[in-house]
Amino acid sequence: MTNLTYPLGLIGASLAVLWWRCAAENALERRLGDATREGMERGRATLTGDPLGEYALDATLDGERVRLERTTVRPPGPGEQGTVAVTQVTVRADAELKLLVCRRSDEATLMGPVPAVPRTPTGDSSFDAAFGCYVTPIAAAEGYRDPSRTRVPGWAVPAVLTPLQALGLRWMHAREGVLHLAFELLSADDAWRAMEVGANVARALRGEVVRAVTSAPRSDEAPERVVPRAKRSRLVALLGGVLGGAPLGICLAFSGLLHPMFEAEVCGPGAHLQTTMHDGEGGTSYGMICAGASEPDADGFLFRCMVFAAAIIIAGAAMNSLRPIRTTRG
Repeated sequence: MTNLTYPLGLIGASLAVLWWRCAAENALERRLGDATREGMERGRATLTGDPLGEYALDATLDGERVRLERTTVRPPGPGEQGTVAVTQVTVRADAELKLLVCRRSDEATLMGPVPAVPRTPTGDSSFDAAFGCYVTPIAAAEGYRDPSRTRVPGWAVPAVLTPLQALGLRWMHAREGVLHLAFELLSADDAWRAMEVGANVARALRGEVVRAVTSAPRSDEAPERVVPRAKRSRLVALLGGVLGGAPLGICLAFSGLLHPMFEAEVCGPGAHLQTTMHDGEGGTSYGMICAGASEPDADGFLFRCMVFAAAIIIAGAAMNSLRPIRTTRG
C-alpha cells in the first residue's frame, strides 16, 4: 500500500461528506418551499416557479383575475433605468386609462424633471404627501393654471389608498388595458393581501364596490430559506482542490514537511530526501537529492505533494460543511 492511498481516501471520504450535506440542505430547502407553497396556494390559486425565489401566483378573487409575480422589472418612465426586484400585481383595466402613481421621491425619475401632466390630488392628505398621482387624459393646461380644477379620481377611496400605502407601494401604472402595482418584496401573507388590493383597485377603477382589506402594516418577514453552506463548501473543495493543490503542493514539497512520508517511495529504502538551494547568475534555484541513493523521482514526489495538498483543502471544506444547517429570511 503506497502513501498515496491515505490522501486519496481522504479526498473520497470528504467528497462523500460534501455530497451528503448538500443533499440534506436540498431536502430542507424543499420542505421550506413546500410549506411556503401551501401558505400561498389558497383560494384555488396556482403557483408557478420557486416560492423561495422568483414565482408567479394566479387567482380569481370574486370574479377578478389577478396575477402576482415576485420578479425583476424595469420601472415605467422615460430614459434608461436599471431593473429592481419587486412583488408585482397585474389586473385588467380600462384600455383608455393612462395612470401613474409613484412615490414622491421617485417622481423625477419616473415622470421626468417636468411632468407632462399635473399631479392629481387624491383627497387623502397622508397618501398625497407620500405619493404623486398622474392621470391622463385630463385638462392638463387648466390643471397647470389652476391645480384646484384637477378632478379627484373616483377610485381614490380610503379602502384602496390605505392598504396600498401600508403594503409599501412603489408605483402603480396603467396602460393599454393592463394595470401593474409594484410593491416592495412581500412575505407570503402580504403577497396574498396585495392580490386582494389589486383586485380592489380594478373594481374601484370601474366604479364598482370594493371589498374590505386589512390595512395592517406589511410584514418584513421574508420567506425562510437555507444558507447554502454545504454547496459553497463543495464549490470551494472542487475549485480549491484543482487550482490550489498545485501551488500548495509545491510549497509543501520544498518545505521538507512531507519528506518522511514519501522519501521511501521516491528514493528507495534507507535513503533520505533533501532539498537543495543553489545561487547562480540567473538567481536561486531549488532541487532535491536523495542522500545515499541515485537521482530522486522528482516528478513523482511533486505529484504526491499536490495530491496531499488537494486532500487538505477538500477535507477542510468538508469539515466546514458539517456545521449545523442554518436558515435565514431574505
